[in-house]
Amino acid sequence: MILPISRAFHITTMRELVVLVILLGMVSYAHAQEYYNTPQSLNVEIISDSQSVYREDGYTVVVGEVKNGDSHAFVGDVRLQAKFFDRTGAVPLEIVAGNTTLEVIPPNSKSPFMVRSATPNHSITDVSVSLAGFEGSGGKVGELMVHSTDVAHVEELTVGGVVRNSGPERGVMAHVVIYDGFDPPRVLKVKSFEIGNMLPNSKESFEFRDVVSSRAVSLVMIAESDSSYTESRVEVEIPPSQIQRTVAKISDVPLVYSADRPGEIPVGSNVRIDGVIDSEPGEDTQYVYYVQIKESGKIPYVAFLGFAEGTLGDGTVPSVHWTPEKKGLYFIETFVWSSNDVPIAERGPFRLVLVS
Repeated sequence: MILPISRAFHITTMRELVVLVILLGMVSYAHAQEYYNTPQSLNVEIISDSQSVYREDGYTVVVGEVKNGDSHAFVGDVRLQAKFFDRTGAVPLEIVAGNTTLEVIPPNSKSPFMVRSATPNHSITDVSVSLAGFEGSGGKVGELMVHSTDVAHVEELTVGGVVRNSGPERGVMAHVVIYDGFDPPRVLKVKSFEIGNMLPNSKESFEFRDVVSSRAVSLVMIAESDSSYTESRVEVEIPPSQIQRTVAKISDVPLVYSADRPGEIPVGSNVRIDGVIDSEPGEDTQYVYYVQIKESGKIPYVAFLGFAEGTLGDGTVPSVHWTPEKKGLYFIETFVWSSNDVPIAERGPFRLVLVS
């Protein structure tokens, strides 16, 4: 699974409408779903669609999720290996070992992970993460509960959390996982809090306070001790930042394609999806025009993601090309973000198309 740190391909989400998928602004990556089985046939999987990469103080950080696919067994000591490459991709610049955030992953559950490069090396452009192993684990009891309190989002996101311990005395860690609005969602950040020793039937508070990506639309709070865990994941919606600025509008989304029957797009044809973007006078902001296409159904499936770059006010109409691979009813969503991954326009008008 190679994740090139470039602007080759983004997936993110519109903060206000929590729907767009765009890879991290500075990082893009190719996916290769990976499974790892012990001799006992336990199944552990890196969820390829969950991953993203970002820079922090010059370091390269890759985050994502690992799933325990067994319906009965707990899995522990899940080990990861991250390889960091330069643009040649020939030999890793660094190889870093890591673990999942949760020490033990319950049956049919997920744990986030975060692996950071060993050095602040700006030559790193690609990241590859693989499973290095895991062990079967003794079970834990669900005697920890987490809930959120106040949520505020101005320049920083602030969310209060409370951990309740209904069992015996134990040392507890709490974790906050930030997600975008992709389906399935992608992990954008993981932050852990050492709650410390909790007495029986007690509660402790903690606070998440950090600058989050404008793609962030939700977070999950979980907790764990040596003997207990939270059975229910607590999801909190992230409100739009109060400092968000809208300077453009997608007024139209024309489609250009060849068809024998009007209104129907043939499978395998080339479809050009233009974006007519209006902006305020004097605006020269560089932008990225994103196109997301979902197949209609009870659970909409994301069939295509694409983007084009441009500059507001230069008169250029950005275009993204799509080749439908199977018949069906699809709807097209469009978004405009700044080059710094901040939404600068409302979502564009929907287009519903029939592929025959």
